[in-house]
Amino acid sequence: NQLLSNTFKLAMKDVGFSTFNDKLVGSEPLNWRNVITPATTPLTAMYKQHMESPVEFMLVKGEVSMVKISSEEPQWSVNFKKALVASLKIQLPAQGMTSFWTVMEQGLEGKCENTYQVSELPEYLIHEYEQGMIKPELCQGKKYYQVMKARDITKCLERSIFLSSKTHSKCLLGNCDGTNTKSSITRYFGCGETFETIQLHGMINEGELQQNVLAFNTEPVVTGTKQILKLVATKPITSVISDIVAPKTLTDILYEFPKPMSSQIKSNEEQKEYYQLSTMDPSNQVFLPEGSLESISKTDIKAKIIEKLTTVATQLAEVEHFGKKEIPSHVLCVDTTAYHVLCVDT
Repeated sequence: NQLLSNTFKLAMKDVGFSTFNDKLVGSEPLNWRNVITPATTPLTAMYKQHMESPVEFMLVKGEVSMVKISSEEPQWSVNFKKALVASLKIQLPAQGMTSFWTVMEQGLEGKCENTYQVSELPEYLIHEYEQGMIKPELCQGKKYYQVMKARDITKCLERSIFLSSKTHSKCLLGNCDGTNTKSSITRYFGCGETFETIQLHGMINEGELQQNVLAFNTEPVVTGTKQILKLVATKPITSVISDIVAPKTLTDILYEFPKPMSSQIKSNEEQKEYYQLSTMDPSNQVFLPEGSLESISKTDIKAKIIEKLTTVATQLAEVEHFGKKEIPSHVLCVDTTAYHVLCVDT
């Protein structure tokens, strides 16, 4: 929904999810890009409220200059929507249109180098090439285009990635050799009389992270994410996107880390200043993703402990597939949490 010439409002609807821990099947050659995932199920009321809450953003010369989002949304929901906004936009070159250009562009990882390439697609391939990405009935007398965007997170003006390993520490000093590799390729599809007048019909984003979890010779772990957006229909707007509840304004789309002590942070620069000041405080040397223990409800923690103990007792009573159970990790979690609760209570 476009509010002004450069301001847009986006909302998701009927969001579903699926969880799985089984071997998936798909077309050959088999990899994470073409496996078939289980059917989705509706979200619970709390998650539905967060996911379907609108986000408003402003574009200035292709760059996001403002993001307005509900202050009631948790950090993971804010970052999810920032990633969605980042995948939807194309940043055009500053010096006129060409078929190939490179720009420094904001994303979750930071302001990094993005390389764009525009290709005109022959009409006879439209029904075969990435089927459903272009609607030919909306392209009569127009040309078909693909825009490919490759993101390089080793070339960044600023970063928002939390670096903790020794290898990553070297990267902070300018030596990024051997760090975990991450790639992101986005393809946009559409048609227009020229590229400047292109109307986008679809988008496919594929991101891949390869990493060695331990610091010695181990099998690399590959994590993949795939986003697909398709134009379903063009029709008059008959419904209005709801207002944002308790809105707050952010000035970038960089990844946000939990910051329970300062909810007024609006940009990556303020976030960096916050953590720099935090490291100078000797009493604040532990990074807690969920915030300080004092701020966590003891009733909630005790309920979680009881839940874990119940899980352990149930698994101990069942002898089938005992090797696949995660009893030690559950016990360690309970032991660590109980220790911290006792320390805080005393």
